[in-house]
Amino acid sequence: MNKKDPEYIMSFNIISKSISILNKKFHIVKSSYGWYTDDGICCYDVDMPSYKLGHDMDGETTFEIELLIDCDNRKISYFNERTKNRREMNVDIAICPFPWQLVFNLYDVEDSVRLLSSIKLI
Repeated sequence: MNKKDPEYIMSFNIISKSISILNKKFHIVKSSYGWYTDDGICCYDVDMPSYKLGHDMDGETTFEIELLIDCDNRKISYFNERTKNRREMNVDIAICPFPWQLVFNLYDVEDSVRLLSSIKLI
């Protein structure tokens, strides 16, 4: 992931395929699970007091993230290749039912995401 300006926030999330991001009623916080590049989380109505990120992505403009979407265990996680930090969160399928789709929110025209295939199977 690359962003032009470190001040602006991007996010990578999952949402249910039944949710349309083009719908005027769509609200990312109420419909998805994921992370913001300011080290925040997007996780509707879930109390995560033990979730302390510290500095992982905040203020950075380039990220190499390994994202794991684990449908069997109903969770998502990422590994930041630069910081070696791993983050994980459980997904409530009552809020975000299957099937899931991946959503990237980019702020600036020059922000970008490049997806690479992984041969490593878990």
